[in-house]
Amino acid sequence: MLSSLKSLLPSSRQDSLSLADAIKKHIRQERVSFHTPGHKGFCWQADGSFTRDSWLEEDLTELPGLDELAYPDGVIADLEKRAAQIWGTESTLISVNGATAGIIAAIIMLAKRGTHLLVPRNCHRSVIHGLVLSGLQPIRDMGYGIRAQQVSPLQENTKIAGMVITNPTYAGALADIKAIAELAGKHGIPLIVDEAQGAHLLWSENHKQAALHSGADIVIHSLHKTLSCPTQTGLVHLSEKAVTQYGFSASELRACMTLIQSSSPSYIFINAIDKLVISLSNGKAQQELERVEKLGRKLQQSLQERQDMKLYKPACGTIATDTLIKHKHISPQKLQDLLIDKGIFPEAILGQGLLFFLGIGSQENDIDILLSALDQIHAERRSNTEESGQQPTIPTPKAAEQILSPREAFFIPSQVVPVRQAIGQISAECRAPCPPGWPVLVPGQHIGEELLQFKSVESIRIAKQT
Repeated sequence: MLSSLKSLLPSSRQDSLSLADAIKKHIRQERVSFHTPGHKGFCWQADGSFTRDSWLEEDLTELPGLDELAYPDGVIADLEKRAAQIWGTESTLISVNGATAGIIAAIIMLAKRGTHLLVPRNCHRSVIHGLVLSGLQPIRDMGYGIRAQQVSPLQENTKIAGMVITNPTYAGALADIKAIAELAGKHGIPLIVDEAQGAHLLWSENHKQAALHSGADIVIHSLHKTLSCPTQTGLVHLSEKAVTQYGFSASELRACMTLIQSSSPSYIFINAIDKLVISLSNGKAQQELERVEKLGRKLQQSLQERQDMKLYKPACGTIATDTLIKHKHISPQKLQDLLIDKGIFPEAILGQGLLFFLGIGSQENDIDILLSALDQIHAERRSNTEESGQQPTIPTPKAAEQILSPREAFFIPSQVVPVRQAIGQISAECRAPCPPGWPVLVPGQHIGEELLQFKSVESIRIAKQT
């Protein structure tokens, strides 16, 4: 079937060119466009004028010589092969719908293997969406780590299709992926690692904790968090073990990706991925990453030396690009407001702390500006007798009681009610405010009174009573 469909598509074989080169060639060659996209290089400007904008030149479509993401056999296929070589995988596929699409596709691919998926409490909401689409049941009461004594009894009563781990976490905490991978392999359970925050790990001081070095079977990367690609770019990696031990294939994974990914992929995104891969191939990107990692450690060391700051330091360490701090006297909301007043925008408030991200484009001056601002805030606080804000009490979520599968609950007749009326009912939706995208509620979950502590949740879609 695919081969017959392939014969209908224009030939895109351009073995001697990278995608970036092929796009440049096309731009030079094209005099007139009678194809999509319809903007033809023009867009509305802030002053209301409709004029040509040079950045739109690379916004192309599946034209001769430019290949097709759903069925690549030319420059995009070559790009994926080069990416696989760089990350050391059996196969690597491009995502233009971020790490989210890769996570969902991987879970769908696992569905034929069992009925349940081991899911940590700090998973991203895309994992829950994958459960809805795949029909798998979550086992979520695993805390933030999974141990051998937890898995064995579970496997006696359920058919576990796979396991998902987040590494690094949103706050930059690293896990012992090697031990988890060995445990999963012992029980014949494929391991998916959501490594959206750690696409750079192979070239960092934490390279030994990178999932692709630690025995993971499927690894998903986001390319916009620490690397140089636009938001919404990602990669999905299949390890050799995933193919030889579990029988997964790139074609099977691509079919799952095509199921949920846009049929009009952004060539701006794909071209940016190609440029990143080229820079990793010649070593230039690694040089920039080493520079940024030094900046991150400088920031963390400087904050650790401050008496009014507490630095988040998990057991297995953190990546240099993520820094979570708690001010001993100023609430995270107040601290964020003070920094924004000075033109400094942190990533997010996380628990009782404030989270800062560095990426490949971060500069040394950025660190100096932040540290100087914190000095000013400290001085202003000492001269001001008014308290800067109370630390909030962070609710600890209770163990999730799953009444229905996420898929059953998502498609069941439902209604939206105020949150107080939802207590004791069954959720029909996933609630996971982003950032960080951690699920507060999962479809099919019993709604407890602890939800009232989340002030941002005002109404909930619940399953209708029958």
